[in-house]
Amino acid sequence: MYAQQALVTRDPRAVVCPEAPRWPETAALLYAGASTQAAEDLQTFHQLFGTNKRCFISYARARAALAEAQGETEQALACLQQASASAKDLGLPGELWQAEAALGRLYQSSEEHEQAAQAFARAAAVVEELASKITNDDLRSQFLASPQVRSLFSRGETWRV
Repeated sequence: MYAQQALVTRDPRAVVCPEAPRWPETAALLYAGASTQAAEDLQTFHQLFGTNKRCFISYARARAALAEAQGETEQALACLQQASASAKDLGLPGELWQAEAALGRLYQSSEEHEQAAQAFARAAAVVEELASKITNDDLRSQFLASPQVRSLFSRGETWRV
């Protein structure tokens, strides 16, 4: 509901931070059954910010969510692979591990267990590297205790190589 309201009231050219993740909003629209609105919003976003390499990562993740919702698993995988490659090229480990984890979940749902294990292992390696660079013990603990990171590591036995 909130994602639909945002589309009505938001001027896409007035986006303050176009690099902010777009895929949660796309997922909310898809959950609400507004796939047409989600697709149109992504098209507008891509037209406005598609040349920005950082924004492309957000776009690719959102496009993956749309493709997956439409049953286009191969397209969703390709989008997530593009997001991952872009994050790696730009040196954005925070985006990289999340894209890899999303790849792992999609591979897992497609019963491609070896690919899922590899993607989860890559995500975990990036998380571990990020955590090792956090010198403040409290901040490192908070990062490692976040729901996203816990979810990644709770899969432990199923993907650890």
